[in-house]
Order: sequence, then structure tokens, then C-alpha cells
Amino acid sequence: DGVTELRNPAGELWGERKFIRTLLKTLNSDDSSLDAAMKNLHLGILEHRQDALLNDDVTYFMLHYSRVG
Repeated sequence: DGVTELRNPAGELWGERKFIRTLLKTLNSDDSSLDAAMKNLHLGILEHRQDALLNDDVTYFMLHYSRVG
């Protein structure tokens, strides 16, 4: 919640496209682990925000689902 609505100092939204690009970058890399995806998402958020104040809460999580059987 709030991830795609993050704004940088210029007031630009991070948006769904940048969010999805960040996730795809990890999935297409040599290290597509859940830890790497969370790290890259966090770094993408920090890079976009550039220490701009948060106007809302930001919540994100990922999970790995594997089907047994």
C-alpha cells in the first residue's frame, strides 16, 4: 500500500510502471531470490524518493509460494 503513490522531491509519482519494472529486473537477473527482489524494491523506492517526505504509510511484502505434490 502506498508504494506506487510515492513522490520524489519534484512531486512525481513512482507509479505502477516503475514498480513493475523494478520487480521484473530482479526476476530477470541471475539472483531472482525473494531476498534480492525485496532488496531491489527497497532500493528502487529509496532512489525515487530521494529523502522526500512521506505523505502516507508505505507497506510492501512478498511471498514465495510453491505447490507441493
